[in-house]
Amino acid sequence: MWGIPGYPLLVAGRTSSCPSIAGGASVPPRRERLGAFGSRGAWLSVAAAATEVVRSRRSSSEVALCSLPRAPSSAELLVDADSVNIEQVQEAIKELQQEGYEVWTRVFAAPGFNLTKAWASLFERKEVQFRPVERNPKNRGEANDEAIVRACKILAASKKNRYIVLLASDCGFLDVLQEIAEEGASVCLCTSARNLGAISRFRKCGVRVIELVSQTSSFSAVRAILNAHGSGHVELAKPFKYDGSGSEDRELCSNFLHDLGYLPESDTTLTQSTAKFWFANSLGSIAVFPQQLATEKVCRMVSRRRRWQRYRDDLVLLLPLAATPRRLSTKQQKIYGTPLGRRLYAGGGPVMLKDSKNLVRRAFTKLGYLDGRLNTDMEEAALLFVNAPDNCHRLRKVLDLLPSEGDTVADVIDKLRSALRSNLTDARWRVAPSDSSIRQLLCKQGFLSNVNAVAEDVLRAMSQYSLLHGLPAMRSYNGYVFRILRSLDKSIGTARPIEIGR
Repeated sequence: MWGIPGYPLLVAGRTSSCPSIAGGASVPPRRERLGAFGSRGAWLSVAAAATEVVRSRRSSSEVALCSLPRAPSSAELLVDADSVNIEQVQEAIKELQQEGYEVWTRVFAAPGFNLTKAWASLFERKEVQFRPVERNPKNRGEANDEAIVRACKILAASKKNRYIVLLASDCGFLDVLQEIAEEGASVCLCTSARNLGAISRFRKCGVRVIELVSQTSSFSAVRAILNAHGSGHVELAKPFKYDGSGSEDRELCSNFLHDLGYLPESDTTLTQSTAKFWFANSLGSIAVFPQQLATEKVCRMVSRRRRWQRYRDDLVLLLPLAATPRRLSTKQQKIYGTPLGRRLYAGGGPVMLKDSKNLVRRAFTKLGYLDGRLNTDMEEAALLFVNAPDNCHRLRKVLDLLPSEGDTVADVIDKLRSALRSNLTDARWRVAPSDSSIRQLLCKQGFLSNVNAVAEDVLRAMSQYSLLHGLPAMRSYNGYVFRILRSLDKSIGTARPIEIGR
């Protein structure tokens, strides 16, 4: 929306002051879930109302008509494909089209991403463009971020009357949206309705948010239960429908946990804070996924008269995440409900650890990177952990703790300990990679006689395969699995892994 600071706007029978930010351009505020001035018709109505107000305040000797910028007729949707799925892209396009925009979409991802089966059909549409982004091994910053920020600035500088919309899952683009909005651009964020922390931060800064509530991923049948003594398990239950409600419970819970020291920022995810509060106060078991169940339980505690234990900054929650396919078969959807639910189910359940000097080693053991047999090398365990996609994303974009060139193993371990202790993540860390596809490959190529061979035989076969294909020699079973899987992953392209120095 474009407005004139200081002049009232008549909207849907009510009067409101025109929200604005530095530079005179204002960002469309939200209309319930989609934003108060989300449609083109609303923009035009607001512009007409503001013009009449200005006209009435000017004398006849002044200019009779106040010229206002036209409402955008087209929207440029910029997609960070590293952090969203194809269903969210389709939903964002649909939402914008329903508001009357002609939508042009650019999807930013690694070279070869457009060849993946799930996304190929989307790129057949003329209004959807694939923008390959090379991964620079010398720059550990998020490659997509840099490309999308440049695209935002170019679109804003072009002065064409277009709505600039970002589809992302975190707060990484908040600064650039604020910057180009101050220069006069109309901006918006599209994100999942479950990204409550990001939604809160963007709206506090005056950026409009379109919340995407998927009709196919809102029913999780998986429960991740943290037990009273810190162990955990997963179970299947009646599908839980998240409908985007519960903002009042979230605010009550956030304030309560913040006062007790469990929540560092009001717009932080509540997953860790609710679990740590429950565990520290010895309240028994609690479902940490879906997270809304934990929020509801903590809210019931607010009114109780009890001396609650304040947070001592000594707990670490792990919610293991397996690397299963993002798409579910019809049978799998009936069982798990959502791809995330299936990944958490395969992860085995949450665990609460006490902080200590050997925290990272204990966490690696829980996540399968170390086992005391064929996986005892701490350096290689760290290599696998930081290169796992989910872990890399959290370390880089959420925590800014991704290891860089020149870091020693000790430096990396210190960063990972800080990452594991932080309350800023959802505690979902990827487990060590599975060897199932490797066993099939080795059998197919004659390096292994049986897919059910003992691990020692598989290790020897992986060593022979790696030598034949010029892959680095590794000191652990998981290390060989990592190198072989990476060599077979076409979506990675020429990107090099984050190496761990000695």
